[in-house]
Amino acid sequence: MLRVIAAGLAAITISSYPRSPAAAPSNAASVERPLMPADLVPSSVFKLGMSIDELEALLARDFKGWERSDTTRSLNNRKDPKLPAYAKAPYLQRIHITQFDQQQGLRRTYSLTLNSPLSGSHLYSVVYNVEALQPFDNLGSLSAVAQYLSVTWGSAHRASHKGEFALLSYLFDRQGELVRDGGASCVPLYPALVRLDEKTPDEVEKVIAMIDATNCGGNKSVHFRLQADGDTIVETTFFNTILSVNPRDVLKRVRYGQP
Repeated sequence: MLRVIAAGLAAITISSYPRSPAAAPSNAASVERPLMPADLVPSSVFKLGMSIDELEALLARDFKGWERSDTTRSLNNRKDPKLPAYAKAPYLQRIHITQFDQQQGLRRTYSLTLNSPLSGSHLYSVVYNVEALQPFDNLGSLSAVAQYLSVTWGSAHRASHKGEFALLSYLFDRQGELVRDGGASCVPLYPALVRLDEKTPDEVEKVIAMIDATNCGGNKSVHFRLQADGDTIVETTFFNTILSVNPRDVLKRVRYGQP
């Protein structure tokens, strides 16, 4: 069971998934105002499970002024020389969009990760980064954000604060509620997910069986970079991921093109 490390953080207690702020269209005029804790949470318009067509329509409508770059990955990413060329064909794995807000002195970046076309290319992970552009700018205080998450969600399964870095992490079940066993049932799953698409089909099947044996649904975590005072935030990275979706897609991918 993970211990909650309370140094430098407020005690945290939460309910279900947060009500995230809607994304401001890029052609709207920026408003100079203090940054609120809710501004550091990914927009709720990015719904995990949405299709690539839905995502592309959303980006074209609300994020047309953001800079975009794409990352591809091989359908079958295993280092197997026997795989045919078609099995190594690239697919759109991740969309990155970035906005520079000069009025508020911010850079905002979303990294939106999709499963492969073998599973319909659905969104399963959203990473949202907000960074102050100048050293004297900031995104508010760690204590205020911790209190906001406390009211929104509940007790973090993991919290740490060391010098200029801090972390808050939350595990959710498949019903969208916080895992109540302190994370003991879910934490062992995450090391098994590392470089999963380089493993054999048998290894991937074992990971899926581990997931199916639990009620673990996903995680949300936020990483903070702070000024020297240990409380003023200069950068946050927020992760929101479904646990069970990608491994089942990976199983299709590591089998793809096998004799």
